[in-house]
Amino acid sequence: MPSDRTSATGAQVDWGAALRAELASISDQRERRRFAFGAIVAILGTPRRLRSGLLAAGVAVAFAVSLLGFSRATVGHGGLGSMSVLVPPVILFVIGFLCAWSTRSLQFAVQTGVLAAVTILVAVAVVFGIEAVHWFDVAHVSVFDGEHVDFGTSRAAVLDALHPVILLVHLVFWLPWPVLGAAAGVRASRRGTASKPANQQRTV
Repeated sequence: MPSDRTSATGAQVDWGAALRAELASISDQRERRRFAFGAIVAILGTPRRLRSGLLAAGVAVAFAVSLLGFSRATVGHGGLGSMSVLVPPVILFVIGFLCAWSTRSLQFAVQTGVLAAVTILVAVAVVFGIEAVHWFDVAHVSVFDGEHVDFGTSRAAVLDALHPVILLVHLVFWLPWPVLGAAAGVRASRRGTASKPANQQRTV
């Protein structure tokens, strides 16, 4: 009798073959992209909360690494505020759009986008806390705006960078964007579905 591991491996192979066959049967490039992204989302886990959590965590980690790299490359010049405020809305809009477009679920897209906003905020807070010390030690300036500070200790620089008002402004500015992206993704998905029969009729 085959072991559970062998059975699971066989099931994964069959599932992968079925995915490839389904993808090959779709001729429309837009539908192929939607199906491929939906398959990636499904691979992350069956419960939607797990999918949302994994997607949000992955995006947050990627942004934290990018923000940290940008900080080390520009230490003492300009601050991280412009990047931390303006870049995440683009990311969150794309997340909301792609999740809604691929799954046709507004709830899943909004849930994932809002969770991504919260996890990105945590990532920003961590990077701000680390880099506030570095910027203070190297150039004696604020990590947020690059302006000279009069703090006597690096701890004061950290507390200034992680001021609740600064973090709240980030979150308030970000939150509408995943919702807007999800709404746009649902509309795009519906337009594609509605136009498909018309295209098929012209083909026939």
